Amino acid sequence: MSIAGVGFTSPANPRNALGKRRRARLRAGPAQPTPGGIACPSVTGCRRCDTEGRPSVTGIGRRPERPLDARGVTLVELLVALVLLAVALVPLAASGPLAMQAITGGGARTAAMLLAQQCIERAKSLKYDGLRAGLASSCSPDPEGYAGFTRALTVVPGPTETTTTVTVEVGYPGPAGMGRAVVVVATILSP
Repeated sequence: MSIAGVGFTSPANPRNALGKRRRARLRAGPAQPTPGGIACPSVTGCRRCDTEGRPSVTGIGRRPERPLDARGVTLVELLVALVLLAVALVPLAASGPLAMQAITGGGARTAAMLLAQQCIERAKSLKYDGLRAGLASSCSPDPEGYAGFTRALTVVPGPTETTTTVTVEVGYPGPAGMGRAVVVVATILSP
C-alpha cells in the first residue's frame, strides 16, 4: 500500500509499483527493529520511517511515485486540443468585424428614421393651408449635424380631394461597399 505517494509498502500488500529490489527485500523476512529500537513495518534499516515508525512524508532520497494513470498529457494530445480550439475560435474572431458593421449600419438607419420622422411631426404641427411652404423652410435637404445624410420632401394632393400625402426620403451612407441606403416615411394629412 502506498501512503502519501512516497512508496511505503506494508507486508500485507507487497505488490505495488515500487520495483523488483524493494519486493525482493520484502520477501527476505519479517520487519526487524531499527537502530532506534522501533520496528519498521517494511524492511530492515528503512530510512523512510521516522523515529516512531511512521512513514516519512519527504521520502528521503527518492522521488514520489505516481500512479500509472497520472502521467500527464502527451504532445499529440496537446496538439489535437489546440487544433480543436482553433477551429472553434477562428470563426468567432472573424465575426467581430461583421458585428461592428451591423451595429454601425443600424445606428445610421436609426438616425435616418429620426430625420424622416422629424419632418412628418413638423408637417402634423403646421396648418393645413401652409403645409407646403412651412415644410420647405423647416425640413432642409442637408440636415445639420448629419454628414452624408440627404433629405427629400414631397407634398402632393391625394388620395382624396380633401387630403394631402407627405413623403420624406432620407438617404444615408449604407454599410461598407453597399452604397447609399434610403428610408421612406409617408403620412396622409387632412384639414
